[in-house]
Amino acid sequence: MRRLFLLALLLVAVQLLSAQRVLDIRMDVQFKDVSLIEALNQLIEERHVSLSFSDDLIPDRKINRSFKDVRLGVILDALIGNAPVGFRLRGDVIVLYKKEQVVAPVFTISGFLEDANSGERLIGASIQDLVSGQGTATNDYGFFSLQLPPGKTDLRFTYLGYEPRLLSFNLDKDVQFTLSLQASLTLQEIVVIAQDTVIGNTQSNHLLDPEQLKDIPRLAGEADVVRMVYLMPGVQTGTDGVEGMHVRGGSAGQNLVLIDGVPVYYVAHAAGVFSIFNADAIRSANLIKGGFPARYGGRLSSVLDIRTKEGNSKKLVGSAEAGLISGRLSLEGPLIKDRSSFFLAGRWSFLNWYVVPYSRKNKLEMGEKGGVSYQFSDLNAKFNYSLNDKNKLYLSYYRGQDGFMNGGRSTDTLAFFNSSNDLIHFKMFNGYYENLSWNNQVGVLRWNHIHNDRLFSNFSATYSELMVHTQYQSVDSIISLNTGQFLSPFIAADYLSSIKDFGLRADFDYYASNRHKMNFGWSANHRVFNPGALLLDNGQNDAIIHRQPQHVRVESQEFVGYVDNEVKLGSGWQFNGGLHLSLNRVEGKQYFSAQPRLGIYGKLHPKLGFKTSLSRMSQFLHLLSNSNLGLPTDLWVPSTGDIRPENSWQTTVGLDYFPHPKWEVNLEGYYKTMNHLVTFTEGANYLADWRNNVTTGSGTSRGIELMVRRKRDRLTGWLAYTLSFTDREFERINFGEKYPFKYDRRHDLKLVMTYRLNDKIDFAANWVISSGFAFSLPESTYKLNVPGEYSPPEGVIVPSFGQKNDDRMPSYHRLDIGGNYTFGNDRLQHRLHLGVYNVYNRRNPLYYSYRTDYVYAAYQLRQRQRYVQVKLLPILPSISYSIRFL
Repeated sequence: MRRLFLLALLLVAVQLLSAQRVLDIRMDVQFKDVSLIEALNQLIEERHVSLSFSDDLIPDRKINRSFKDVRLGVILDALIGNAPVGFRLRGDVIVLYKKEQVVAPVFTISGFLEDANSGERLIGASIQDLVSGQGTATNDYGFFSLQLPPGKTDLRFTYLGYEPRLLSFNLDKDVQFTLSLQASLTLQEIVVIAQDTVIGNTQSNHLLDPEQLKDIPRLAGEADVVRMVYLMPGVQTGTDGVEGMHVRGGSAGQNLVLIDGVPVYYVAHAAGVFSIFNADAIRSANLIKGGFPARYGGRLSSVLDIRTKEGNSKKLVGSAEAGLISGRLSLEGPLIKDRSSFFLAGRWSFLNWYVVPYSRKNKLEMGEKGGVSYQFSDLNAKFNYSLNDKNKLYLSYYRGQDGFMNGGRSTDTLAFFNSSNDLIHFKMFNGYYENLSWNNQVGVLRWNHIHNDRLFSNFSATYSELMVHTQYQSVDSIISLNTGQFLSPFIAADYLSSIKDFGLRADFDYYASNRHKMNFGWSANHRVFNPGALLLDNGQNDAIIHRQPQHVRVESQEFVGYVDNEVKLGSGWQFNGGLHLSLNRVEGKQYFSAQPRLGIYGKLHPKLGFKTSLSRMSQFLHLLSNSNLGLPTDLWVPSTGDIRPENSWQTTVGLDYFPHPKWEVNLEGYYKTMNHLVTFTEGANYLADWRNNVTTGSGTSRGIELMVRRKRDRLTGWLAYTLSFTDREFERINFGEKYPFKYDRRHDLKLVMTYRLNDKIDFAANWVISSGFAFSLPESTYKLNVPGEYSPPEGVIVPSFGQKNDDRMPSYHRLDIGGNYTFGNDRLQHRLHLGVYNVYNRRNPLYYSYRTDYVYAAYQLRQRQRYVQVKLLPILPSISYSIRFL
């Protein structure tokens, strides 16, 4: 028995010594920017180490270390670090296991990140602890919160266009601070024109860099964030930007556009050729097309969230720019240094310098006296004041104004022989005047408050208004000089429309842990709609006809509550789940909507990510268009007792592939259904009550979007391609049958490139091509007899249309180029921009106009019908010069 015991003891000792020799093996190994799982697999494959572990056990962290002649046990200790993972030997196999954790104290690091030169808060900046691998990002107001165990802490702060900063200290208590990052002064290695958010995002979104707006080609020298949005996949627009933004098969009224969190109801100048956003005032811009966070609601198709600059709290700076179309001025600086600051920016148009003389000359060539004028202006103002380290107040204001006038008069004579060979003389007089003006106003008072190191809140009181005023007069007289008989139709109209939106809102960000973040809040809005009040004089009596439909003024209230959860599941997987609840009251009726928002993101491979989302959206107000140009005369109207809110379901599935640090590939498919859509009926009388002229229906959209981006070095840019199918079905349109949506553009390709030659010179070009949009041409004509002495004897020829949108416009394509020369010193910087829009002068059609001419033939007046292609922008050179003092 004693011998057996000694033999067993010897065997155990040999096994322990053998195992110990495994951990004492010395080796050389190098890990280059790999995950911990990849590093362990590298030991198995390259060094033949017998390891056994579960992937779910291994924390998600990056390893970038080299070991030379180091024991295996030491290497494993270094790789695992302070993660709750241990290892033991079973035979010759090293088994990794989860340690029984002793509840240790956790401290919170919180605060703000800001620009070192201006004091502007940095949105979406990255914070990572290099010791534990834990990380977070700043919210929309630059706030962050990170929970870490006590001990050595190495925090790395990074933000696009800024120098990284490392902060090392021993964490032994809760810490709160404001940290500044310095903008990069050298030629940046990474220049991202349109970037997605960090890996792990379940949204279908694009972050747009405002500084890059000034690098890419511009229309008439105008840097425009909305025209940059048009270069993203899944986004359509009309010819040269007319008719607004259509995202994933949606209409122009289904986009939630926000300025500092406040909705804007019309975002265009010149019918969409330019937007209302002054590039000098933009701090950040985020376009969301799917996977919507629960805090957003009220529209079906997209969110464009634009934040304006807060103002430099360190020193007084300003800029000025002049181009062919407009001029801009901006000024910002401290009211109380490091505590209060202001920002002011203005823009006004130079268009009348060209439009007025050209239109007068053009009308004279057509035999008219008159002219056209158009001008616009924008004002942005912002003030902020820090009450203390935990409270800050903001006051923001925007006002935009547009004015368009077109007038003319002409006289003419017409002489011909009738069937009795008598000479007949007619004299004709035509006069017209039209005036269209509109203005936007947006205001918000915000209060940021830090309740503790894990709870941040923002309270807002908001106001938004759109006012539209249209005046029209027309006289068209004809008199027979032989008999004195005359016909003098006259009409004068005065049209008013408006929407006002008053709101209160509260948003909270709660950092439960590094793996769990919650966003929740509520809002209440009161809206007043005046969809149209018309005063009409038809010249037939002395009184003005009041055509103001009953119950024109409509008021509604909307109440919203939401909660959003972001949970990191481990091994590179993340879950987002939220719920958006809304209640709308209008005309004694209530509409309730529960809108779930779900999303999952996971790493299938260190270079390959997978994401999917499901979103339900509801919309309680509708945009009715009485033109095809997206003019401000389009009506915003509410859901009523008879008209239900619009709603949609959208699901997305996508892949993110990172083949190289310089390249990124994003592929995403989507499917969207839309119900209770509202639009004008065919042949609607726009002068009558809109409720009697609308119809409801449904629509679907499905597509695939591809985006390939080069993010580094001197040459950067992206390729965006969309394949999509979109249709509509309304009860009182196209005989109730399904038809292609106007923006059912099958193929859409955009290519954007910038090349930075050096610190002073850069070049850019973009080329777009897309299938023509759908429209309808008449298939035949028929005669309509109209009583009257001077009507054509053969009757009026009226076109007859077949299936709606059964024809296609020619393909749209265009090439733009531009270049910038930047020079100056530390106090004064200059930039000269030169560019050409539509380089090869492609005359893309805006629409086809069906025109009727009267000709005299065989002793009779006869009608002649023809289609005329109306085109918009030819080749346009541009030049602008800007100066900025620092």
